[in-house]
Amino acid sequence: MKRSLSESRVSWQAYASFRLQKARQYLGYFATCLQPSTWCVDVGCGLGSMVQALTDTPVLPLGVDRSRDALARACRFHGNCMYLRADAACLPLRDAAVSCVVTISNLEHVDAPAEVLADLHRVLSAQGLLVAAFPPYWSPGGHHLYDYTLLPVQFLPNQWVRRLVLRKGDIGIVRAVAAWRQYAGLNRLTIRWFHKLANRYFACVKEKGLVFLPGPLPDLTLSVTKLPFWLRRFVVMFYMGIWRKQ
Repeated sequence: MKRSLSESRVSWQAYASFRLQKARQYLGYFATCLQPSTWCVDVGCGLGSMVQALTDTPVLPLGVDRSRDALARACRFHGNCMYLRADAACLPLRDAAVSCVVTISNLEHVDAPAEVLADLHRVLSAQGLLVAAFPPYWSPGGHHLYDYTLLPVQFLPNQWVRRLVLRKGDIGIVRAVAAWRQYAGLNRLTIRWFHKLANRYFACVKEKGLVFLPGPLPDLTLSVTKLPFWLRRFVVMFYMGIWRKQ
């Protein structure tokens, strides 16, 4: 039974458990593509949930994040894993050093996604895999303000959104000011924009779009390539793709 996001916001321990549950779900999408005894790097690892999930596979997992607070919590909840503090656009790794790079719910937060993808391409070995996933900006929930509203507030003026968030205040472990700053800092990444950037360095192996359904209902999986542009833009709530280095 899947735990809801709101239930996970009561404490960092509950949220870490929720993220680990989601990481194991996402891992099922690409686990068969992993090469044993090679490095798999989770870029933008946050609480370290995917790094922990990867310990159940035959790869050597490494988590990378630029946030001290995120890495401190990752060490607290998944201290058996290895982590590195670094910027996604300038990884302190040798060229062609890893066989797989995972970046989930990270690309929409970076200042220059093109630079990040270029560096991910650099550290990947020949025929290495990029596993990328993110909520497209204009989709339901693309604003990342799930705790405050389910409405598509990204179509509203920024001052209205700011007022909404700050008026509701802190919710569990979520700080209103931090939630607003995260929203304001989104780079508005869409599937179409990601395709344009990724095609410079990678060839698509497979991809899918998810629509999250409430309660015990299973998530709905859609074919990204078969959806009309307008439907893909506004309906797909979470994009997942596997891309091979060219």
